[in-house]
Amino acid sequence: MDRPLTALPRRAPQAYDDTPPAGPRPYFLLVDDRFQVPIFVFVELEPRRPARAVTIEFTPATPGERRCWVGVRPNTSLGRHPEHWDRFKEFSSDGAARAAGYMPIEPRYVGPSWESYLGAFRPEGERPHKVAPPRPAGR
Repeated sequence: MDRPLTALPRRAPQAYDDTPPAGPRPYFLLVDDRFQVPIFVFVELEPRRPARAVTIEFTPATPGERRCWVGVRPNTSLGRHPEHWDRFKEFSSDGAARAAGYMPIEPRYVGPSWESYLGAFRPEGERPHKVAPPRPAGR
């Protein structure tokens, strides 16, 4: 005799909260001075080269907003505290940072490591594609 299949109650999948918490988080600050304008590089992993320990305070994410793990959104401004040079804060714009008394920091990169910065941030532009040499005409 066949038994009817009983439906097991399904639990809703656990929500995966990938939004970084608001508030200060530790970073390491390096300054890339290879170019005419210095680039402020904030990394999460301690680099092998000399770096300054700093904190970045993030604005809380709004409901439904997705943010990357490094926390700083690309369309926001990052400002340096006027008295504590090791404290930085995320703002909606450069004007909002200035209004709060912070100095906007640009250009900047916020990411996981120095190596990721070197691979992703190319102020000199993209590398040119290699062009294959022309082949000699066949006989």
